[in-house]
Amino acid sequence: MNALFLQVLNLSLAAGWMVLAVLLLRVLLKKAPKWVRGVLWGLVALRLVLPFSLESRWSLLPSGETIPREMLHMPTPEIQGGVTVVNQTVDPALAQTVSAVGEGGSGLLRNVTSVASVIWLVGVAAMLIYALVSYLRVRRTVQEGVPLGEAV
Repeated sequence: MNALFLQVLNLSLAAGWMVLAVLLLRVLLKKAPKWVRGVLWGLVALRLVLPFSLESRWSLLPSGETIPREMLHMPTPEIQGGVTVVNQTVDPALAQTVSAVGEGGSGLLRNVTSVASVIWLVGVAAMLIYALVSYLRVRRTVQEGVPLGEAV
């Protein structure tokens, strides 16, 4: 379950960078037609829906896996975000946190990832239950409706 959680987290991080790029492009393309904005947000939606990541040399994030699965087993965890400024900022903080914990730092990271994945799974289940209940309530309300006229 940790692997699935890390994959979803990596995909979400990539989509987050894409959202920031679209927000920047919206500012730059104020005079562009409205359909251009729709296409940009459609690309973000497509990025959020697709369960894989396309990697390219010219991409904003050349690494499709910001948080590698192997990080859970590394003595000193490191991220590979493709943005050196972010890597240089986060990696020392990770190393300092693991060294402060001591020998069990990597185990602590696995435990935190396990807890986060369970919380994520509970949140997904809660949202699915909420969506199902909302759908059933709307369906019941519409089912009891009486036609008022031809088109209403």
